[in-house]
Amino acid sequence: MPENSNEQLKLCGKLWNEYEPYIRKYCSHKLNGSQQDVDDVISEAFLILCNAIDKNTKIENPKAWLYGTVNNLIKEKYTEINEQKNLQVSLERYDLPYEVDYIDKLIKDKDIDTILDEILNALSDDEKNLISLFYEDGLSYKKIAEIYQSNEFAVKQRSYRLKKKIKKTVRIKLEKFF
Repeated sequence: MPENSNEQLKLCGKLWNEYEPYIRKYCSHKLNGSQQDVDDVISEAFLILCNAIDKNTKIENPKAWLYGTVNNLIKEKYTEINEQKNLQVSLERYDLPYEVDYIDKLIKDKDIDTILDEILNALSDDEKNLISLFYEDGLSYKKIAEIYQSNEFAVKQRSYRLKKKIKKTVRIKLEKFF
């Protein structure tokens, strides 16, 4: 196992370059081509792998280890998807013609700019910069990696973590409405 963080980062990048295409193809098949779900599972799997490497966990066969981790993450994703479908079905049982108006009223009552400010305040300047580079400037992971003097895998990890953080923050803010 690598002894310092630079060697660990190189090993993670090497494993990413070697196995990512195979893992992506496998995930695409298992998740019926849902690109967002595939990206989420792949990022999470490699994040777990790199964390294990960082903790000097002995991984004899990284490919088999990754497939096992991906299978577990796919099971979690299926559970999440089924829970969302069940929630949607239970909501469809109620005919609430005012529902859309109700949500619109809530958003009008609570200034949308205030909500966005609250979400942005939960982010660091570096996270805001990453969002700006990716969404406003339209840069690829590779270009952003060059700007940060990092590798593409590290930028994908940061992006994945940031997406999870934003989703969690949005969920918390919306729960306050209901």
